[in-house]
Amino acid sequence: ALADIDVSVLVVDLDPQGCLTFSLGHDPDQLQASVHDVLLGDEEIADVLLDTADNVTYAVPGMGSSAETLPDWAGSAQEVLRAQIFADTSREQAVVAWVGYKAPPVGGTEVLGTQYARAGAVNLGVALAGFAATRPDADLNVIAHSYGTTTASIALTVEGVHVDTFVSIGSAGLTPSIDHASDLHADDVYAGQAQDVWAIDPAPGDQWAWVGRAFGDHPVNPTGSSFGAQVFGVDTGVGGSSVTDHGVSTDDGTGYLNIGTESLRNVAFATTGGGDKLTSPVVHEPTPFQKAIIGASGVY
Repeated sequence: ALADIDVSVLVVDLDPQGCLTFSLGHDPDQLQASVHDVLLGDEEIADVLLDTADNVTYAVPGMGSSAETLPDWAGSAQEVLRAQIFADTSREQAVVAWVGYKAPPVGGTEVLGTQYARAGAVNLGVALAGFAATRPDADLNVIAHSYGTTTASIALTVEGVHVDTFVSIGSAGLTPSIDHASDLHADDVYAGQAQDVWAIDPAPGDQWAWVGRAFGDHPVNPTGSSFGAQVFGVDTGVGGSSVTDHGVSTDDGTGYLNIGTESLRNVAFATTGGGDKLTSPVVHEPTPFQKAIIGASGVY
């Protein structure tokens, strides 16, 4: 009844005979894993939840992410899931709010390096390869934000790691060795980026992504024309509200994964095979503040 009125429902079958599982059209004897395996410590809960999903997305966060911030990241992942269900009603969707690496702390200079990204890429690569090995019939996607794009992109260059779709939003930059979409083990590569603004600029936009690209060891912009990704709009106002912040979920609803944003809409379509439905990006010109600072030099 709850599902009929579009309420998300989590069903947990603890019956040894699996009657509830049977009633939902699944044969318990044919499942690769169940809650029983989770209770015994033999399986992760995420692996059990994914067994019935046809389209699975790993969401990789950026700097400052940790177990403490997991509820917030899980909330953003839930918004992605809801948008995917709306975008593609023909398949079962699942989103994993992945926080399996130590991310650089907010305010430190560690975010300018790649040490955290390379360590995290090992963990993410293992997770992606493991899922693909156990569920070769499911589509696998990765969404990454900020420094998470640095981490995820490195993981997608590892031998044996492959996804159907990689989506970058608000990227802090990729390493020089990953200067084209074809370097990634992904069938389709998408990227979205709001207007780059300085933190003291009164104009709306992404205040921090450009810092990682400009001053870090990961300068490659996945929305650049030479990179070869399909770039989508996040701040054109077409199909949803514009992103005006670096965050994924902001109180005023202007983050990359806030409900009702153009960005979330495009992320959902990109990860459900709807690449032809994406809105086009706007050409970002220097803001009035930037023009006043840089003058006519054209440096931007």
